[in-house]
Amino acid sequence: MGASAGGGVSTTAPRAATASGSADSPRYAASPLRKPAIRVVKYVHPKYPEAARKQGITGLVRVDVVIDKDGKVIEARAVDGPEALRATSVEAAKKCRFERPDQPINVTLAFDFAMYGQASSSADAGDDDAQ
Repeated sequence: MGASAGGGVSTTAPRAATASGSADSPRYAASPLRKPAIRVVKYVHPKYPEAARKQGITGLVRVDVVIDKDGKVIEARAVDGPEALRATSVEAAKKCRFERPDQPINVTLAFDFAMYGQASSSADAGDDDAQ
């Protein structure tokens, strides 16, 4: 799993804790930055919206989430990043699953949307869920 630098880590307050994974597509992808302070059991890559891809919209989207005692995301909201990429980031964050914490916790997931080279069809967008 690839990772790059960026963001802090916290499991007690909504600061930066990010999911781990790698881009599905060599051309354009949404990938997370660093491992969170809580282990990811199921990571879901956000889909790169076709309209955003065509417009060349890239950037980092941070999503604050609340993880319940079962490791499920019970709340998610985008706190910054390109507007065109926020909804898909929130949708992916809600599908992620984490190890069971001792108590509900807040973390921030960061999804980095980037483009590489000449884009082709949306089928190459890497929108399969990864576990």
